[in-house]
Amino acid sequence: MSSAQETVVLSGHIIDSLILAKVLDRILMMGGTFDIEEISIGKKREDPSRARIVVRASSPNLLTDILRAIQPRGTSIERELECQGKDATPDGFYPNDPLRLKPHASTHA
Repeated sequence: MSSAQETVVLSGHIIDSLILAKVLDRILMMGGTFDIEEISIGKKREDPSRARIVVRASSPNLLTDILRAIQPRGTSIERELECQGKDATPDGFYPNDPLRLKPHASTHA
């Protein structure tokens, strides 16, 4: 069934406010599945809780719909983006940086 997936993070008072239950219910109601990868429950009433949830859906479009539906409950996507490092020039700008100022010829003598 699952051809698309994304990991989301939910944090705060997600247990006592029933936010976690509502998010998981919404995922299932929309035809998705989930695995709770990690959960940390606060020990005291004022301590926040945190959950990492892998959301799966049968298509990328359904996954997008599910993610949009659970976002208002406070979920955020946890994604590792590929980065590329480049050496900076001595003036601290990257080569071909659009913010780099070009030297202008002086019109003053």
